[in-house]
Amino acid sequence: MRKFNSPVNLKAAADSFVSEAFIDITLTELVSAHSIARPLLALHFRLKKWCDLVNGFGAECAWSISSERLQSAAQALIDYGYACSSVNRDIGAIGQVYRWAILNRRMAPKGFISPTISFRRYEEKVRYVSSNEQDFISLRLAAKMCKDRLFTLFVWMLADSGARKSELLERTWNDLDISNAKMIVPMTKNGDSRTLFFHQPR
Repeated sequence: MRKFNSPVNLKAAADSFVSEAFIDITLTELVSAHSIARPLLALHFRLKKWCDLVNGFGAECAWSISSERLQSAAQALIDYGYACSSVNRDIGAIGQVYRWAILNRRMAPKGFISPTISFRRYEEKVRYVSSNEQDFISLRLAAKMCKDRLFTLFVWMLADSGARKSELLERTWNDLDISNAKMIVPMTKNGDSRTLFFHQPR
C-alpha cells in the first residue's frame, strides 16, 4: 500500500469548491421568461394555478421543487375534481418549461433534473365520440362545397378516421395512400403506429 506523508484534507477541498453559477429564480419568473421567449398562450394559462403566489409554487425557487411535492399537488387536483388528462397536461407543460431552461437557456444548476421526469402520470380514460350518420353526411356535404379539394379530403379524413388534427397535419405525401384511402401514422401520441382509413370524396 502506498504511504503518504500527510493525510489529504478532504473537508477543506470540499468547502473550497465553488459551484457553477446559475440563475436562482422562482417558478413564476421561470414561466414568465419562457412565455417571453416562446409565446404559447395556452401553456401560460395552463400553468397559472401552479404559479399562484399563495396557493401554488409561484414564490418558490424553481430548482427546489421536488417530484414528490408535484405528485402531492397533482393528487390534490384530482381529488378536487380535475380530470386525469388535464393534470397530466399540466405536468407536461411544467416539464416543457424546465426542458427549455436546461437545454436552450442553460439557466438551471449543473446536474439539475426536472422534477417531472420521475412524475407518475395518471391513467387516462379512453374517450369515445359518437354521432349519427346524418351528422356525418351533413359534414361531408358541407366540406365538399369548399373549392379546395384538399380541404375536403382533410375534413373527411378527420371525420372518418377519428385522427387527431396533428396526426394529419404532420403527415407527408409518403404517408398517404389516396388510391386505397388510407394513411400510415408512424408514431402516435401513445408511441404506436397505426393506419387511418377514410372515404374518397367524389
